[in-house]
Amino acid sequence: MAWWVATGDLRAYGLVQFYPVAALPPMVGLFPPRYTGTRGLWAMVGFYVLAKVLESFDGSIAAVLSTGGHPWKHLAAAAAMWCYVKTVAGRTGIPRL
Repeated sequence: MAWWVATGDLRAYGLVQFYPVAALPPMVGLFPPRYTGTRGLWAMVGFYVLAKVLESFDGSIAAVLSTGGHPWKHLAAAAAMWCYVKTVAGRTGIPRL
């Protein structure tokens, strides 16, 4: 945040926000899994994308719901984090042949 305030440059923020969403699906889809729980990672990506959509359409959602999209964004982001924690906590190694 200090960089953004000092320079007005949001590229680092954009990298942190969108690079994982762009990089994780090809990584999960192209490389063989070393651990179980791949579906949990897909669910995490899905909930994070949902959170970003809710954030983007906050004003439009506010026309329909008095809360707007902001609190729902936080719930979707929390669900993404829950998917990650649940997946990592329950994963086991897949034996290599």
